[in-house]
Amino acid sequence: MAHSRTAPVVARCLRRVWRWGPPLNWNASEWSREASADAEAAAWEALRDYRPSDAVSLESFLQSRIMSRLLTQYRREWRFAHRVQPIDAHGVRGDEVRHPLDEARPEQSFAVAEAVATLDPRDRWLVDQYYWQCRTELDIARELNVSQPAIAKRKQKILLRLRRRLAGSNEEKAQSGYRHRRTLQYL
Repeated sequence: MAHSRTAPVVARCLRRVWRWGPPLNWNASEWSREASADAEAAAWEALRDYRPSDAVSLESFLQSRIMSRLLTQYRREWRFAHRVQPIDAHGVRGDEVRHPLDEARPEQSFAVAEAVATLDPRDRWLVDQYYWQCRTELDIARELNVSQPAIAKRKQKILLRLRRRLAGSNEEKAQSGYRHRRTLQYL
């Protein structure tokens, strides 16, 4: 049962997660129940760990913790589905199924990789840790001995630079401008 202070934040986070759709090895109703249980557990843990002296609002702290847990679980389920998914009725193997947060086309992957390569080493490291190693902003912040909001702000600046680089090339815009915007909404 949701705590009265956590219920609106949990509901907002779950609405966002449900837009992603269920992982490959889950049906929608089971995934909905699992995500709800994970969100509730993350909310209770966040309430337990919350310290008003940290100058972060309870709502922001809850949302960060809940979304981090749900995204980690979502990625974990997709990785599991890729490893163990047998050949289905249509002849598609699990390792051939594309994760919706992955790059959609090879030319996109190349363009994104090229844009990431132009970042300075610290920014590339942050992109690697957050997106490919599935670490949370809080974990990265602790390792770097900075605040989680500082990591979130830096990540947003990096994404803005990547979006500009991908949208900056007229040739790229003509070939796949929409796909790049769609790819980067998941970064």
